[in-house]
Amino acid sequence: MIRTLRISALAISLIIIALFSYGATIGYISNYEIVITHENRKAQIFAYRGRVTALHTNYNEDEEIVSQWRISSWQLLFGHQWIRIFESREQLFGVVSDDKVTQENLLSQHLWFRFSRIERFGDTIYIWDNHPVPTLYEGKIKGKLLLLK
Repeated sequence: MIRTLRISALAISLIIIALFSYGATIGYISNYEIVITHENRKAQIFAYRGRVTALHTNYNEDEEIVSQWRISSWQLLFGHQWIRIFESREQLFGVVSDDKVTQENLLSQHLWFRFSRIERFGDTIYIWDNHPVPTLYEGKIKGKLLLLK
């Protein structure tokens, strides 16, 4: 009985390590740049060797920058599932205010990781995000993003 439990625990551990390694490898070889413009916000997302850096900018009606955040994370890719493991969120410009970019980052600062669904059609990418509210983002992508059908 104990031997069976040990073998089962070892097998489950190896499967988890293999899955994590697969996602990390696919994330590592996906190098791209995404630009998303949504309402009065712009996100520039750069991925290189598994590391993702995003620059989120919020503009006012006069196209002046209200706030700007840099978010650093690592990525895992499983099919169309995009997982980001966050390292840091840093406000580069602006004060803590009511703008959407600042609100989103303050609401998300306790999260260690985030799940999104992504679809790519040519140079157009769709990102379905569920936090803080369900939203579908459309953007342009350049580079290699490996998604399995």
